[in-house]
Amino acid sequence: LEHFLSQFDGIDKDGSVTFKEFVEYYKNISASIDDDDYFELMIRNAWHMSGGQGWCENTANKRILVTFNNGKQQVIGLESDLGLNIK
Repeated sequence: LEHFLSQFDGIDKDGSVTFKEFVEYYKNISASIDDDDYFELMIRNAWHMSGGQGWCENTANKRILVTFNNGKQQVIGLESDLGLNIK
């Protein structure tokens, strides 16, 4: 966890990540990505944020096949799946 947080804790190196440090980290990352849509997709997938449109739509969240009482089936994306251990 400390190593993970150290990636964002770039200004003060005090063991906590401020909003400013978080934004600065992603500002530096975005500078190396030419396409805004690809950057959006990368952020959505990294943080398991549902949403997006077209090819920017999140692809990392778990999806499950739900069978309803009437027999209809639908694939549903879980919006808050970060940390779930679903196999």
